[in-house]
Amino acid sequence: MKRNSSSVSNQIQILVDRATNGSLGSSDATLSASIVQFAKSTDDAPKEVARALRKRLSAISSARDFRAADHCLDLLEACVQSCGPRFHAQLAGKRDLLDELVRLIGPKHSPPSELQDRVLQLLMFWSDTFSDRPELREVDRVIKELRSKGVQFPDPASTYESLQTYSNYSNQEANSAASAAATNSAATSAAAPVSPRPRLPQAQRPTSMTGRPQQQQQQRQQPPPQPVGQLTPHQLGKLKSDVDQVCTNCRIFNELLTEAANGTAQPEDLQLMRQLNSVNRKMQQRVMELLGQA
Repeated sequence: MKRNSSSVSNQIQILVDRATNGSLGSSDATLSASIVQFAKSTDDAPKEVARALRKRLSAISSARDFRAADHCLDLLEACVQSCGPRFHAQLAGKRDLLDELVRLIGPKHSPPSELQDRVLQLLMFWSDTFSDRPELREVDRVIKELRSKGVQFPDPASTYESLQTYSNYSNQEANSAASAAATNSAATSAAAPVSPRPRLPQAQRPTSMTGRPQQQQQQRQQPPPQPVGQLTPHQLGKLKSDVDQVCTNCRIFNELLTEAANGTAQPEDLQLMRQLNSVNRKMQQRVMELLGQA
């Protein structure tokens, strides 16, 4: 993708960084959906998203921010599941992104064993998924190299149990994420959905890579009672997060408008502007619904 100052690359990097912020209890579903949609928008978009994910993983490894690493893997899985062959080629047709995943779980960074298992499980799953595509054999080569170094891969029949425990660092955070989904269920249903995580055969894994959907579904069935006449601390926190996200999107939108006014905008800029406009409108609805509960 050729454009002045690589501003689209910078803007996608901002969105990826924000969607995988380690301070979040879970990855930002709204931003993740926007990133997935962008990755499907043009021929070069998968390359831009893969580059942003690679840079994000590199920064995460350096900072040893393992919660952000979990969020980044969520986003990566969503892209693999939803973005098709062009993104698959960026993941498994070259080594850049795979090498960052390997570095993430290297002994230098002392990652949690659950994170190591999750990455290794993903590598095995992708190897099986792309087994009939000879142009996507880099995953196989990575696995072979790791085995030659003595890395023990987890048993596919039991790995999901350890991955379930890594979905959040505490049950409280998991319940908080589920409560947020219940509080904003109407708004999130209007947003562009992110496809579910890839699944292993039924005998090996029950429903998903981490079991989050089951847990959140149970929480949604019994949403916590909300006080009348005021926002709860959780709702206030969610409102601030939504407003901050809108501010970031507006800043990116303003930069794109400036380039359009200067005559330097590219076709992909207009596509990104439409996506940002759609996300901001949905966020406006979410904010109004939260305020309406006060």
